[in-house]
This record gives sequence, structure tokens and C-alpha cells, in this order.
Amino acid sequence: MRAMTQISEKAHDALQRERQKADGFLFYLLIGHVPFAALIFPYGYDTYWVGISGAAVLFVVTVLGRFLLRKTVLLRHLYAVTLLSYSILFIQVQMGRIEMHFHIFGALAFLLIYRDWKPVITGAGLAAVHHVVFNLCQQYDIAILGIPVKVFNYGTGWDIVTLHAFFVVFESSILVYYALTFRANFLKNQDQIRRLDAVTEELNRIVQKSWDVSQKLRDDTATLVSSSATLSSIASETAAGVEEINAGLDSIFRASEDISQNTTAQTQHLGEIRSTTDDVQKISDQITVEIQKTGTVMNEAVQGANEGNRSIQSITQTMDAVRESSNEMLDIVDIINEIAEQVSLLSLNASIEAARAGESGRGFAVVAQEISKLAQRTADSTRNINELIGRNASEIETGLKVVTTGSEKIRMMITRIEEANRFIQGINRAMQQFADGYRSIHSGVESAAAVSRRILDATDAEKNAIQEVIGTISHINSSAQGQARESDELRILAEKNRQLLDELQGVLQTLLDSGRSKLQL
Repeated sequence: MRAMTQISEKAHDALQRERQKADGFLFYLLIGHVPFAALIFPYGYDTYWVGISGAAVLFVVTVLGRFLLRKTVLLRHLYAVTLLSYSILFIQVQMGRIEMHFHIFGALAFLLIYRDWKPVITGAGLAAVHHVVFNLCQQYDIAILGIPVKVFNYGTGWDIVTLHAFFVVFESSILVYYALTFRANFLKNQDQIRRLDAVTEELNRIVQKSWDVSQKLRDDTATLVSSSATLSSIASETAAGVEEINAGLDSIFRASEDISQNTTAQTQHLGEIRSTTDDVQKISDQITVEIQKTGTVMNEAVQGANEGNRSIQSITQTMDAVRESSNEMLDIVDIINEIAEQVSLLSLNASIEAARAGESGRGFAVVAQEISKLAQRTADSTRNINELIGRNASEIETGLKVVTTGSEKIRMMITRIEEANRFIQGINRAMQQFADGYRSIHSGVESAAAVSRRILDATDAEKNAIQEVIGTISHINSSAQGQARESDELRILAEKNRQLLDELQGVLQTLLDSGRSKLQL
């Protein structure tokens, strides 16, 4: 209700501004009447002094009213009186010419510009007074400065006054109606214009808010485009890194396959060596039974063999230390290498002793040769494993030094055995030495077989784990590539969204400019 009251007040203010404009229009209209009243209409009637004096008076009244009664209601009524006074002056300067009465109707119609019925009534009242007064003056032949006062040029009478009054009242009634109608319509239109302005202002506010929201959305979209591009780049780099990891895992998997195959081959070779050493064990047992007959001289040989045994144990302890500091596989490889060398040495010594024994040592020489071949095959397998694993060479060197020390002690033992061989058969001492060496070989072969089995199991577990890792990496790679594609699609959609927002902002800017221009109007 308060808003409607404010709008109505604004409509009345607009009406007042229009009436002030109407004051300006009537001012110039009244000024335009001056030459007609002073010069044109008196022509032929010799009434110039009436026209000039009357026009001068009305001109002064018009100008004074313009400055003294500006923006007041009285100015409307003054201009109504002045305009109808020109009608009276026109009638008088042409001595009551009936056609001049038409100016009254036109003058009253001009007053509609105020959209106010009161000036119309004022003008109509002045016209009625003029007709009554001038009709009486004409009836009694009253003259002013020799010029008779006239209202009609074809006679006088109240019937004529009444007829003219009827038409003036009739026209005034119509003009009053239209004045009220024009005023109501103007106020209504102004209310509607104000409502439209309010709606336009609200619409502009909504458009401005939409502009701000679209601008923020556009900025967020630009950030989204940048983030999508960055995310796509990161996803691509992640996919490339995953591909490199996958390639590395493939290499590791192939290396594990090679280790597994070589370990399997070594396990088979160790099985063959163990089978052969079992056969040798039987032969050695038979020979040992015969060697036990050696007696006192054999005791000294046994002492030397014990020293050799202690040296071999020292070698075993040293190799165990190397195995603990590195890994079990390298220890076993070193042990197998030492055992293979020892077996080769023992086989060589056994061959020499068998050659010295003659026919009785021929079978033993054949066995020693087979053992030497198996030892050679074992050494070949351990070298392959050693190349694949690539362990620390320094610890192997330490083991070799220990083996060298053991070899020296064994040579010393061989020397004592050779000295004892003057008293007993050389084959006894060689067989005892071989038996001791065989036990070390058998133990080493058993340990190597166990370690090979553990290596094989560990390699299989490692392959399974690598396969699972490869599967996981492949899934990650697929996810990264999919994320990269989705990031590209998101970036494209964001670009399209930004283009749509630019178009929306163009439309909103057009609406804002249009609304502002209308508000200014």
C-alpha cells in the first residue's frame, strides 16, 4: 500500500511537470495572439487603438504571470482568463463578428492541455460574463471612446445569449469530462509507467545479479579448464610412468624366469651328483673295511687326516660367515665351488694313487674320473648361477683364501701320508683322505640341494608376486589413461560452457544497457 502511495505521488509529480510544460506552451500561444489582436483583426474596422491597447494589456499580464505565478495553480486560471480575453478582444475589434465567437470554443479546447477541468470552467465563466455584460451594453448602445461595445454584429437579445451560452456549456461539459478523463488516464499511465520502471529496475537488478553469477561461473569455468588441463597432463605423465614401471617389472619377471630355470637345472645336477656320491659311498665303505687293518702307522695318517678335517671345518665356518653376511645362495655357490675344486683335487690325487696301485686301483680310478666329471658339471652350473646373481666378489675372494689355506694343509697331509706310505699301502692313506673329503662333498651337495629348493620356491613366489604387481600396474595404467580421457572431455565441456557463458553475458549486457536507457528516459 505504501509503495502504491509512493507511486501515486510520483504520478502527481509527473502531472505537475506536464502542467508546467503546458504553462510554457500557453505562454507562447498567448504571445502569438498579440499581432492578431493588434494589427490583423482590426484591419478594416478602424479599431486599431482597441486592439493595440488590449493586446498590450494582455501581453503585460501574460509576462507578469509567467514570472510571478510560475509553478502555481493561479497561473492556469490566469492563462485561461487571458486566452478568453483574447476571444473577447477579437470579437470587439471586429465589432461583434459572429465568426470570432468560434475562437471561444477553440480557446476552451486549448485549456485541455492542463488535464484540469477548473481552468475550463474559469474560461467558460468569463465567456458567459462577457456575453451577458456586452449584450446589455449593446442593447443600451454604450460606446467607449466613440467605439460601440458589441458582442453580436447581427443584433442583440437574450435568446442569442442563451443560445451561445448553451453551446458554451455543452462544449465545457464535454471538455470537463475529457479533462477528468485525460487526468485519470495520465495518472493511470504514470502509475503503470512507474510500475513498469519498478519492474524494469527489478529486472535490471536480476540481470545484474545474473551477470555477476555468470561472471563468477565463467571464472570458475576458466579455473576448471586450467585444472582439467593440468589433471590431464598429470594423468598422462602417470600413465607414462606406469608404462615404464610395467616395462621394468617385465624385465624383472624375465630375470626371475631365468633364475628359476637355472636353479631348476642346478637342482637336477645336484641330484645326479648325490646319486653318484651314494655309489661312491658304497665303494668307499668296502675300501675302508680293508684300510682298518693298517694298525699303528695308520694312526699317524689319521692325525694328519684330522688336521685336514679341521682345516675343512675351518673352511666351512668361514663360508658360513660369508653366507650370513651376503645371502644363502652365494654361500652355497662358494661351498659348491670349493667342494668341486676339492673333489677335483681329490679325484686327481685318487687317480695318481690309483695309478700307483696298479691293477688294484683301476676301478677306483674310474670312479674318481666320474666324480671329477660330475664336479666339473657342478662347477659349470654354479658359474651360471653366479653370473645371474652377481654377488659380492670380495667375500668370494675371502672364501678362496680360506680354501687355499685348506688346500695347503691338505698337501701337508698328503706329504705325511706319502711318508707313511713307506710303511703301509699308499692306497690306504689316499682312501682315508678321499673318505673324509667325500663326507664334506656329500654334506655340501645336500646343503646345496636344500638351498636350491629354497631358491626355487622363493623365485616362484617372487614370480607370482610380480605377476600380481603387473596386473595391479596394468589396472592403474588403464585407470590413468581413462582419467586422462575424462579430463580431456571435461576440459572440452568446460570450454563449451565458457563459450555459452560468454554468449549469456552478451545477452545480459544487452538487457542491462536497454534497461538503463529506459530508466534514463
